[in-house]
Amino acid sequence: MRAVAVLCLLLTTSLAACGDEEEPASSGAGGTTAAEAEVPAVEPWTASAAPTLTVSVEIPEQSNYVYALDFAPDGSRFASGDADGAVRTWSSDGEELATLEGHEGAVNHVDHSPDGALLASAGADGTARVWDVESGEVTVVEGAEDEVRSVAFSPDGELLATASWDEVGVRVYTADGELVEELPSEGSAESLAFSPDGSVVAVGGSGGYLELFETDGWTRTHHAEGAGGGISDLAFSPDGTTLYGATNESTVEVWSVEDGSPVASLGNYNNYVRGVEVSPDGSLLASGALDGTVRVHATDGHEVVADQPNMGGVNELAFSPTEPLLVTSDGQRITGYTVG
Repeated sequence: MRAVAVLCLLLTTSLAACGDEEEPASSGAGGTTAAEAEVPAVEPWTASAAPTLTVSVEIPEQSNYVYALDFAPDGSRFASGDADGAVRTWSSDGEELATLEGHEGAVNHVDHSPDGALLASAGADGTARVWDVESGEVTVVEGAEDEVRSVAFSPDGELLATASWDEVGVRVYTADGELVEELPSEGSAESLAFSPDGSVVAVGGSGGYLELFETDGWTRTHHAEGAGGGISDLAFSPDGTTLYGATNESTVEVWSVEDGSPVASLGNYNNYVRGVEVSPDGSLLASGALDGTVRVHATDGHEVVADQPNMGGVNELAFSPTEPLLVTSDGQRITGYTVG
């Protein structure tokens, strides 16, 4: 309505005309719609070509395993998801801000909306939930017939996609939980991600398959079988040309988004790789494995530029969008590393 009011003043129309404009519909999860949402302007930090990882944030041992992490787009906070069903939010320096409860089982994945007002969570209870971060109000997104393993907002904030261990695999909803599309996959869906421009959804399967869908018409453009190890996490490069996947084959796989062709396979892990994340400037690829490895590759040439032993097996990691900080979860702990 602010935009409408400004437009009305510029056109010197009457206040009555302004008042005749229709109010946008509420999302049902705190009242923020994608049309109203303002995405924070963030200047990506520039990564060093030879970074070091120094512990700067240590959050005391949690009550249960921490499976999920995601930073808010403005970098002011991050969210975690626990095996006990709790979603927690934290300041970037490790102060607990809020606990959001409702899942009846582990929280497998979390993702913020582009404006940071909403937070989606994927539950082992077969639901996704969309939380209003400020009020704590929640919309329960149902429809999956097994665990929901991953959630992702579209870059415009209008859609929420879920990946689940059932015959459908991927479902696409409006941000307030109305089903838009089902994308049947060739097996249980484990992970998914939208490309930065929103034109592609990538899906990783529990059996190792990779699928790419065009969001304009929801057409599958690529399907490739894997070696049997699931793809537990997916991340696009900021320019949308490259896709990275963490696998249960103890590798990080690299694909071209244009045609889904393999580019590289990054190995030498001693256990499953559970998380992958690309730095905001696109120059670094961070990965975490259950052997306790936190590894950073240069995206140009894939050289290992940092290799950090973590206290425990890494379940997930996330780069801050606004400061050189990499946060990891190793089961019961959350550790933040300054990327120097």
